[in-house]
Amino acid sequence: MLSSPPKGSNAPARALRTVVGLTIAALLGSVLAQAYVDATPTALNEAPGLAQRVAAGTLPPLAERLPERPVVVEPFAEIGTYGGTWRTAILEPADTWMRHVVGYDHLVTWLPDWTGTQANVIESVEVNDDATVYTFGLRRGLKWSDGEPYTADDLVFVYESVWSHPELPGFPASMRSPDGHGVIEKVDDDTVTVTFPSSFGLFLEGIADSFGIEFTQYPAHYMAQFHPDHNPDGLDALVTAARLGSWVDLFEIRGDTWRNTEKPSLNAWLITEGFGEGTRVVAERNPYYWKVDTDGNQLPYIDRIVFNVYTDTEVMLLQALGGEIDMVGRHINSIANLPVLADAGDQHGFDIYRMIPSDANDFAITFNLNHEDETTRALYNDKNFRIGVSHAINRQEINDLMFAGTQEIQQPSVLPNFPELYNERLAKQYIEYDTDLANEYLDRAGLTERDAQGFRLDTGGRRVSFTIIGRADQDFTVDGLPIIVRYWQAVGLDAQVRIVDRTLFRQIRETTDFDVMTDSGGRASLQDVFADNGVRYWLPTNNGSIFAPLWYNWYLGRQPQETPPDDVLHQFDLWAQIKATADVERRFELMRQILDIAADQFFVVGIGAPTIDYGIVSDRFGNVPEEMPGSFLYAAPGPTMPFQYFLRSE
Repeated sequence: MLSSPPKGSNAPARALRTVVGLTIAALLGSVLAQAYVDATPTALNEAPGLAQRVAAGTLPPLAERLPERPVVVEPFAEIGTYGGTWRTAILEPADTWMRHVVGYDHLVTWLPDWTGTQANVIESVEVNDDATVYTFGLRRGLKWSDGEPYTADDLVFVYESVWSHPELPGFPASMRSPDGHGVIEKVDDDTVTVTFPSSFGLFLEGIADSFGIEFTQYPAHYMAQFHPDHNPDGLDALVTAARLGSWVDLFEIRGDTWRNTEKPSLNAWLITEGFGEGTRVVAERNPYYWKVDTDGNQLPYIDRIVFNVYTDTEVMLLQALGGEIDMVGRHINSIANLPVLADAGDQHGFDIYRMIPSDANDFAITFNLNHEDETTRALYNDKNFRIGVSHAINRQEINDLMFAGTQEIQQPSVLPNFPELYNERLAKQYIEYDTDLANEYLDRAGLTERDAQGFRLDTGGRRVSFTIIGRADQDFTVDGLPIIVRYWQAVGLDAQVRIVDRTLFRQIRETTDFDVMTDSGGRASLQDVFADNGVRYWLPTNNGSIFAPLWYNWYLGRQPQETPPDDVLHQFDLWAQIKATADVERRFELMRQILDIAADQFFVVGIGAPTIDYGIVSDRFGNVPEEMPGSFLYAAPGPTMPFQYFLRSE
């Protein structure tokens, strides 16, 4: 682990320099390159608590709980020891940190170094020449956490009874090829095929990312009782007993991994205290977990994980500073907090680990191109207007004040350390702070008249007023937006700030009832740009494409929707070709065309991209890598295999 900087006046600068300048490529050849190994341990061992249950006759012997060929894991540094509680932190039920720590056991997962995928729940995968048929070989003898077998029937159930049912949410993006969704069919108990109507070269990457949990979320033997196709006679009584309005409500509640402690799982730890039961979520080891280390020790090493649930990042930070959090990589890892956390680590025995950033921007400013007011919509769709507001922003001042000068000043773009896709025009256009240019472009947008207070009037004679909405859980947004709106006010735009919690933010962005919103993110590395969530600031592919909610509804086949303009339709055609091909160079060629069009259109205004990301980890933790990709789609720390982390004795 990295050593914390010494106390003193230079500690903040040293702390910042410690985690600057890394790229994903820096990981290659490091300890992260290790993954599962082809080995057969000569003996099997288990945690002492499980051995006691076996001796008492309340749990079958380990050999009967494991699949015929368990996954064999080579720990990053050393064989770990059993025991201990991992104390960590989350903000709300939707917090992905918990999903990435406990729930990253998908059919296929990323290799730790993010250079490709590996079979995980499945044992093998075969792909035909045109990438239309994927044949999955399941792990014979693999069991759910209640001891019931995991078979092809579980995947058929999720396909036929969940995704295909008209009253349930439908197919995930990872199952949608350019010409329609895939079809899952059972070959035998241990084999399924997934067949697509056209080539779908990105399928495996899609189920390896953060959202791949959909494939293993619904154990058929348990969930069937809550479904009308499988329990037509008894379901009404279950709905009534649960005091719910419909079977759909019951099915969704019983299928919630984080609230329903009775639902079987394939994860290394099982939820034993769920959301709604208090101020924490607790997960304890799964006695049927199907991975062992190279010495034959059943994983995980750590007994349980306690996720304390916070409503305020400041309280979370105080707990971390006091040594009450063992490891976390979200919410408190701002640039402003890094020096104080590094300093507190000396006293309380925790350290900093690096996460390599791949976000396209910290401030992606998205004017609503589908605004409900026609005059406002026309203004926001005028590229001159967006150029004007961009030139009005003093990015270097924001960078210095909010990020200690560490940002890469740019519009939302692939990062410059990925030259295969870096588009300098997209990244660097209109970033100069120049109020004369800002005023010139705003005049070109037809905003030449002003009222008595000096604010510009739109073509209907109304003051140009808008509210920018930001998230309360992003400290740099809370502190930075008041500065940004002052820049806009200085060029005659009556801009105001509204800060809302993350849940309300997500609700608002699903509508067209807003002026402008800002969020961080977008994906800007070679590994994650080829995902619906990755390309969102250049092409409206999901609800992160806040600049055009009706256009991404069109793409997703949802209502209300609006057909995008021709240039965007052309982007979607290129995107379909990317999804179809397994040829990496062809993907790059097509993506470069999408980015060129995005540069022409200039949909989203940005401030700068992060060059620093990090987490904190207790000195007692073993087998935690010093660095890992920080991308949401990488699902950190999931691919670094938290089940092989361990706690040293104090």
